[in-house]
Amino acid sequence: MNKCQLVRDTCQFVFQKSKHVKINEENLKKFADSLDKQFRNGYKYTEFGDYECHFSQSEGGDEALLEYLFVLDSLNFCFWPESAQKWEYDDLALTLKNAIKKDRNVFKPENLAKISYDFVYKEIFQGIQFPLLNERVRILREVGQITVEHFEGSFANILKKSEKSAVKLLFLLTSFYNNFQDTAIYEGHQICFYKRSQIFIGDLYSSFQGKSFGEFTDIDQVTMFPDYRVPQILNQEKILEYSEILDKKIAEKEQLPHGSDFEIEIRAATVECVEQLKNLLFERGHKIMAIEVDWILWQKGEAIKDEIVPHHRVLSIFY
Repeated sequence: MNKCQLVRDTCQFVFQKSKHVKINEENLKKFADSLDKQFRNGYKYTEFGDYECHFSQSEGGDEALLEYLFVLDSLNFCFWPESAQKWEYDDLALTLKNAIKKDRNVFKPENLAKISYDFVYKEIFQGIQFPLLNERVRILREVGQITVEHFEGSFANILKKSEKSAVKLLFLLTSFYNNFQDTAIYEGHQICFYKRSQIFIGDLYSSFQGKSFGEFTDIDQVTMFPDYRVPQILNQEKILEYSEILDKKIAEKEQLPHGSDFEIEIRAATVECVEQLKNLLFERGHKIMAIEVDWILWQKGEAIKDEIVPHHRVLSIFY
């Protein structure tokens, strides 16, 4: 089963029935023209290894980087709740980087399987009350326990079983690990998003530069990663258009219920929008993958996140 295609197909189903989210085709084409011009002027998105907050091969080798990435993308969700000390993705990435540099074995599956709340809170997060910390600790334990039980205690064995196929790896991740089973029900149909499992595959590809654990023969199958930053920038560019009621809820920073039609339609339309944008860029001579379009949009959104329209707010472990 190609679960990457399942994301595309089920999200398209939602988009075709969507009541609250539409794509402005004219503005999408204008945005594609703008990106086309930027590409021809030498624009390039930032690679995983170019971020100082990320752990790298040179700091610990292939297996250490693999362990770091698995933990990073297991915890890569929900940075928006307001708190006294605001934490973003970069803070999580750097905190985990410091932890594995301090103790090379900290993210070994056998250690994750028995990791305590106090250790995560005091030793890894240095006493910072990170959002949904209890859930993050539970997920770390699950990741460790499942890997020990089904993959002989090694993340590398998951990659071996995937046989350099992103599609096979996604199937394994979403079949064995509950925290990667990012789906919803819309009008009686199961809708698949798989944000964190696919971003893990994308991070492998980027951080290993398509080699070693990042070598995939079908990386182009992976979709974008439906979160809250990408639809935010698409809404800012007037590409994603919301119904009056949804627009008001987002503008007032109202928390949307997880699994609501509002949330599902935003995420599904984002996947569909990136697919359409990818195709428009291909027509303009750019052979680009959906994950690369995601990186571009996410980086553009991050750069101006405090200056643009608010993002939708959902309390979730999936993004």
